[in-house]
Amino acid sequence: MITSYSYGATRREQRRDRRSLLPRLALRIGDVELPLRNWSLGGVSIDPSAELLAIGDAVRGEIVRIGRPDFGAVKFKATVVRVDPQTGVPGLMFDTIDEAVLAFLNRCATAAFSRR
Repeated sequence: MITSYSYGATRREQRRDRRSLLPRLALRIGDVELPLRNWSLGGVSIDPSAELLAIGDAVRGEIVRIGRPDFGAVKFKATVVRVDPQTGVPGLMFDTIDEAVLAFLNRCATAAFSRR
């Protein structure tokens, strides 16, 4: 089901899953950690430091919580579905959302909003 969400002061988007800015997460791909601009249950948007990604690229790695190694990591598989032509910000869609990814995102979000 597609729902309309306000994003920022002037943008409205139609998305299946609401974007979240918190908690701060990153993708770890090999030895490189790429901070996320935002994330949802459907995918992630990476800070524009990731010029190495192009539409259609398959990406595998781990999702981690920035500054909280005690939260561990969870493996993910995603595909680059867009790269903003103005900002260079890539958007990745998860290939599958398995129980481990859902549990990790839920644990991170719950802890962030309960100040843990």
